[in-house]
Amino acid sequence: MEKTGMENTEKGNDAYIYPNKDDFDEHFWKNNYLVSIGVLLTLQFRVNANCEQDALDCCIDYIQEHFPGLIMPIEEESNEEYLDEYIYGGNNCRYLNIGYDELHIKTI
Repeated sequence: MEKTGMENTEKGNDAYIYPNKDDFDEHFWKNNYLVSIGVLLTLQFRVNANCEQDALDCCIDYIQEHFPGLIMPIEEESNEEYLDEYIYGGNNCRYLNIGYDELHIKTI
C-alpha cells in the first residue's frame, strides 16, 4: 500500500499528517515532533526532524503543496504591517495566513 502521509492513527478519529512518513517510521533524524497549526481547524503533523525549525519547515512545505489557501499571497506580504506575527518558513520562505499564537510544537 502506498504511503500518502494522511494515514490515521489508532486513536479513533484523530488524524495526523505525516509529511515525511518514511523518515518518521525509521527515526532518520534526531527527534519526532507533533506540530499543531491552527485553532478552529487544527492541522496536526507528526514530523521527524533534527530540530523544531526543520519540523516547521517540513510542515510549511507540505501545506504549500496540499493546502495552498493557507499560504499568504506574495502581494499581501508586502502590505502586511504585522508580518512578524505570522508563521514563516519552508524551502520557499513563505508565510502562512496563521499567527504564531496558533502554532504548538512538542517533542514526542
